[in-house]
Amino acid sequence: MTHEEALAILDKDEIKPRELKALIEARREGIVTFMLLDMREEAKHRLRRIKGTDARVEDMLDVQALEIPADRPVVVYCQAGFKSRALQKALKNGGFHRACNLAYGVMAYQGACEHD
Repeated sequence: MTHEEALAILDKDEIKPRELKALIEARREGIVTFMLLDMREEAKHRLRRIKGTDARVEDMLDVQALEIPADRPVVVYCQAGFKSRALQKALKNGGFHRACNLAYGVMAYQGACEHD
């Protein structure tokens, strides 16, 4: 994946699980940077989260506390994609130009996951 291809994915409002998997690999290779945020409850986050998740957040206040620059792309996910879709819209309205929601959430993600 090229840098331009990665940015094209990050320009979308919603991305597919396979696209996130490719983005995570591109980030690992230094091609692109972005924040990956889990919106689920602490217990679900500890049980299973997408490998490479940067933080767990519950709302826009938690995102603001992370002090993420508005020009840094952000990908959010939850269990099924509904709660994270609302946060994605709030991020866009809050000045984040590249904010994506993972379609269907962690339930649909087939890439590497981790747990505590």
